[in-house]
Amino acid sequence: MSVTSERCADKMLLPKNQRGAALMLLLLVIIVGGLAFYLSVVDPLKYQNRRQRSTQQALAEAKRSLIGFALTSYRNDAERYGFLPCPDLNTFGSEGAMDNGPTHCGQTNITKIGRLPWYSLLMDLTTDENSECLWYVVSGNYKRANKGALLNQDTPGMLQVFASDGATMLLGATPADRPVAAVISVGRPMAGQQRYAEPGGRTPVCGGNYDAANYLESVGGINNADENAAVNQIHRIVSGSTQNLAINDVVLPIYRQEIFDVLVNSQQFTLAINGLMNDIAACLVRFGNAHVNNALPWAAPIAMTAVDDYASNSKYDDENSRYFGRLPYQINDSGSGLLALLEDSNCGVGGVSEANKQLYDDWKDHFFYIVAHAKAPPVPVNCTAANCLQYQDDAALRNYSAVLLFAGPRHANVAPRIAGAPDAGDGKADIMQYLESANFSNYNGGDYSASLFGNVPALPGVPGDAARVYNDMAICIEYDSVNSVYLSVPNCGVP
Repeated sequence: MSVTSERCADKMLLPKNQRGAALMLLLLVIIVGGLAFYLSVVDPLKYQNRRQRSTQQALAEAKRSLIGFALTSYRNDAERYGFLPCPDLNTFGSEGAMDNGPTHCGQTNITKIGRLPWYSLLMDLTTDENSECLWYVVSGNYKRANKGALLNQDTPGMLQVFASDGATMLLGATPADRPVAAVISVGRPMAGQQRYAEPGGRTPVCGGNYDAANYLESVGGINNADENAAVNQIHRIVSGSTQNLAINDVVLPIYRQEIFDVLVNSQQFTLAINGLMNDIAACLVRFGNAHVNNALPWAAPIAMTAVDDYASNSKYDDENSRYFGRLPYQINDSGSGLLALLEDSNCGVGGVSEANKQLYDDWKDHFFYIVAHAKAPPVPVNCTAANCLQYQDDAALRNYSAVLLFAGPRHANVAPRIAGAPDAGDGKADIMQYLESANFSNYNGGDYSASLFGNVPALPGVPGDAARVYNDMAICIEYDSVNSVYLSVPNCGVP
């Protein structure tokens, strides 16, 4: 072997310790490269995701608090359930407090925007990932100040939510799907937004100011900072993302079902409606006992002339020869000389508590009433099985003079009972959307086709009835012929 060949072989046959050092160096390069990749790509993603989660958690906490407020609003609103607070507008210098001033939270049924009233919601201060306090928009018909005349499980919200392009609608295509409110994370300041502090130290906690344009963006012709000043009009809002360069407002909606599905199935609400029904039944009894011929009033029509009429007590007007319909509020056609069934002139002073009058105002469209042929004006006759009413499962099989019904929660296979929204039509005109079993199948255009009411089993010809749980509440009115007086029978005698 030549000297040159030996030298080449020596170079190829490196010692083991040198080969190990080379492998260690290669491994170090891989580790450093992987760490650099992790620090440049993976770790920022984790950090970004963690920040976004903090925003979502803040929004969710605010939403829970707002729903809780609505569910307990009867404590401060005389049995008016479901109302949401007005935003924090700092009109009186109280940061974090809802502004319920009648001149500050906007007119009735006008949507309002402002900061989340975290203090009034009894929340700890909650901020988004950029340490900004949350904002909030509430439908005009759900706000606590300047309340509307009818708020219940069928009252739609006024909000529509669009995607970040400002053109793709995400929520609210139909009235039944419209959110009633939304919580908003405003994100970091965008171009042109000045989040300077309010003069006079009005924002010591959240900082910044109350100019919505400095926090909410505009895209696709929709400006999140603008309020629709028209009554009963749809309010559009765009939801972006925290990383969006055009709009970083993140919107979390609140739906009416999230409020009322809990409420109507609660014991508190059931007891409240029972109390109201007892008051109404007492007024019907008082009316019949005081009537010159001991007649009970006619019913009011099911369908109103205009969709807005369902919110007006005076439109629930008795109608001559109507035996089956809505509970009448105006009773001047029944020959009484009185104007209102539930007022003190008929029920006596305190006959219906103020709280129950408020409860009636919001749920009046859920009350229905049937007066027996024998006991309607002008001159009643004695009750028999042929001319009076009976109620299923009443063990005594009594002949009733009238039946008062309250329609329970809407079933999943029943169309929304919505009226009054700009594009809703009249979803309240169909009695099938309210009552179950014989309570609606007996309806015959203002009269009743059969005298047996209640949950009649195996009732033929009732579309979808087999899938519907019977949830109508009832009180019956009975005439005591011995003492010549009317009496109310809770639950129509059903155990």
